[in-house]
Amino acid sequence: MHTNVKPALPVVLALFVLTIAACTQHPFGIFASIQRERKIPLDRNLGKELTVGALAKAGGTYFAATGALYYREQDDPATGTRPLWGAAAAPAAGDQSYRTMSLVAADLDAGERVYAVFVSPDATDSGVYEINPASPTDPPQSIFTPPGGVLRINNVFTINDGTQWLLASAATTDEPARHRLYASSDGETFGFLEGTELANATWVGVATNGTAVAYLSTTGLWRHPAGITPGTPPEIPLAIPPRGSGAIFTGIFYDEVGDLLWVADNRGHLYTSDDFGDTWVKGPENPVSTSNDTAIPFTVFAGVPRGGQTIIIVGTGGYGLRVVGVAGEVDANTPVSPPQVTGSNYQGSGLASSAIVSLFVDPDAVSGFPVETADGPARWDGHLLFVGTVQKGLWRTLSSVSGPYQWVRE
Repeated sequence: MHTNVKPALPVVLALFVLTIAACTQHPFGIFASIQRERKIPLDRNLGKELTVGALAKAGGTYFAATGALYYREQDDPATGTRPLWGAAAAPAAGDQSYRTMSLVAADLDAGERVYAVFVSPDATDSGVYEINPASPTDPPQSIFTPPGGVLRINNVFTINDGTQWLLASAATTDEPARHRLYASSDGETFGFLEGTELANATWVGVATNGTAVAYLSTTGLWRHPAGITPGTPPEIPLAIPPRGSGAIFTGIFYDEVGDLLWVADNRGHLYTSDDFGDTWVKGPENPVSTSNDTAIPFTVFAGVPRGGQTIIIVGTGGYGLRVVGVAGEVDANTPVSPPQVTGSNYQGSGLASSAIVSLFVDPDAVSGFPVETADGPARWDGHLLFVGTVQKGLWRTLSSVSGPYQWVRE
């Protein structure tokens, strides 16, 4: 669960300095860049200072976990329909609503649903709840409460290894707490995944190549080679190369085009495996820029369709987005770069200096989607990419072969 923590003044100043330094990489130089900056549209009605911990789509409706749970219908470019965000129902204790920073969409026995972790205001109660996308203002249904020995449910993940699974990460009542995974294939019954109780680490995410499943923690990786089997502990393949002092793993992603398993850490390194975890390549440390050798604290991955290609991107903890490259053509040794800025409004936006904690790519392509470019309104085809930040709200762009990213703030 992510907390809303306002940075101290020195941190804000440091981010300002880093933003100016990053401009030295701009192909037009800093002053020309300022001349090309455009006002970032506020496209919807979400707060600009929200932290967006997770995003999902079910039944044609988007959901955002921001503490409060928000939802909106998808756009209809043909009719010009642009739905606004509304507050979904949440469980409550008295007049205090529970909060959520983790949710996923999955199609289990009940059809496509959203599954969210809600935590009470005093953090003494939590659970996994099911939301019907057809009626998001109805009270969510509790499907999993902490069993004996578990203090709190923290996160949910979803994975399809031939069977759609819903996974819940939970903290135990031990001192210090341990972290376990529970799994459900029907959204009703959850079983402990044997061998997934961690000491001194938390679960980060899961990935699959369609059969094998990899589980990433802040300190290591485990694997079920034949898919999730709750009664069989996952194996530990050959270790990912050393993380370095103080580093933790932060993100996991499977590139089906290149058949590569990707892992990121918070000290500038990417890791790839072409055999789903047996052997690894650890890339060089990626600096923030040519004028700032601070190691990039990577966060979460996404694969973004663009025409017939998939572009692998990765978020950072305070420096916006980085592009790895075209899936199937890149690995951990490929240096990352800021998003293309020529003709884009990215460099002049607050997104370029944001901490990014969630990425969501709408799997459904859109046609004739309205885009505001430097040359005026346009309509492009492509896929929508949503970016959730820490205290800088939700951002959206259209990934299209028609032109570079044009960002709006939801």
